[in-house]
Amino acid sequence: MPILLFAYNNNGYISDRGNELRITSDSSPIRIRTLNYGGDPENGDEIATFKPGGSVDLYHTGNKKFETLSGGAKVTGDLEVTGTINGTVGSGGGIPSGVIVAWSGLISAMPTGFVLCNGANGTQSYNNYHFVYNSSSSKNKEILRLNNPQNRHKIFHELSRDKKIISIAKKLLGGTVRFHLGKLNFKLPNKKKGSEIGWHQDWAFYPHTNDDLITVGIYLDDCYEKNGPLKIIKNSHKKKLYSHHSKENYFVGKIDTKKNKIGTKDSVSITGTAGTVVFFHCRSVHGSGHNQMNNSRPLILFGYRACDAWPLINDGNPHPEVDLENYDKNIIVGNKSIKPRLTKVPTIIPLPKKKHYVSIYELQKN
Repeated sequence: MPILLFAYNNNGYISDRGNELRITSDSSPIRIRTLNYGGDPENGDEIATFKPGGSVDLYHTGNKKFETLSGGAKVTGDLEVTGTINGTVGSGGGIPSGVIVAWSGLISAMPTGFVLCNGANGTQSYNNYHFVYNSSSSKNKEILRLNNPQNRHKIFHELSRDKKIISIAKKLLGGTVRFHLGKLNFKLPNKKKGSEIGWHQDWAFYPHTNDDLITVGIYLDDCYEKNGPLKIIKNSHKKKLYSHHSKENYFVGKIDTKKNKIGTKDSVSITGTAGTVVFFHCRSVHGSGHNQMNNSRPLILFGYRACDAWPLINDGNPHPEVDLENYDKNIIVGNKSIKPRLTKVPTIIPLPKKKHYVSIYELQKN
């Protein structure tokens, strides 16, 4: 199909400059259109428009797909990229454009032109003990959890230090607060793969010198009975520490509910709208059922502990080394101290394990 170049005034022209073909217009946009078979350019499909001031619009089959703006550019539709995209998103966010840091759907369903930033295929890794998947198969791989979201973006970090949250944590922990760990659980949709979590106590995973440890849960979306809310056994934090070991004496991260007669009749469902916040003790028996809805149910979990509560075996996060410098950086309220407070608390060391694991999802399958 022929292409016509024209300007909407009498002062537009095309000149051959020897080493370049120059299209000039003194004040009006220059448009490139297809010339329809009737010879009328007004009815042809727009290809490109060059506007005074230097902005450019590009079209495909008459539909605008690309537009330059004073602050950057706008793309309509999918963006397919070959090579590396440099730059950052947001003011100080530090996340390269063109990458996805957290994705709760099928990996194969990510938008064209985006990559999961996990260290694969030359991408920078934002994992740092990072994503927890439901499968090792790339075809069916979905993200169940993002570990340490407070290290991924300043919004999550600021949320973990929110003044209202910390003021309540300070009262519950006896006056001092040290950040412990963070997780963003996506709670995948549909009953078969909804990431059911069996009854357990967090204390069983990371016993400390005292049990002044709490978890704060924040719903990022509305949570109802059908999309797998957090469930807590009433007053269980005041009772016994249950065994989280199997009959073969392996640590499996869940309570034998039949043996201990624990059931839903004793539990309370924590439902609520997006932004709902719940505080619970490290010895509270809790879990969650299947998500039977069509969308994920994201929940952020932040752990806090008193400054004089020191781990007996690990930091509750199966990967990072425990070091004094890191501990001191995580003090929010209180002073540095290497003197742990010892109290008479029930403790069972979470060993042995059948194999190395990176999440409760894997562990509870044993």
